[in-house]
Amino acid sequence: MNVVYWRTSKPFRTSSFQHYGVCHNNNTPYFWLKEFCEENNFRFCDIHSLRHFYASALINEGVDAATVSGALGHSTITTTTSIYCHVFNQAQARAGDAIASVLDFKKHDTDKGQPEAV
Repeated sequence: MNVVYWRTSKPFRTSSFQHYGVCHNNNTPYFWLKEFCEENNFRFCDIHSLRHFYASALINEGVDAATVSGALGHSTITTTTSIYCHVFNQAQARAGDAIASVLDFKKHDTDKGQPEAV
């Protein structure tokens, strides 16, 4: 289960969370983040953008779809793969390029100063 800590040591699990026993408006985390960015001279990105960044970063680091889906709280992997299809495709292309580079024997022979295979 994802637990987020924000300005307090008490965890909250939804946007309608309680802080010291008081239920906050759903927009409260948004305004806290905006205030934090302004105070620290950071470019502001809303919380939903951070969620997309988190998912994209996991995918780009090679984390599998099931794990990303679980981290985002999606009920099915299909939800994750359909929303982030373009990111998965880019990651697969990089993986293909990486294995092609490893299997390019001509390139590796010339890199080591050995004669090129004929």
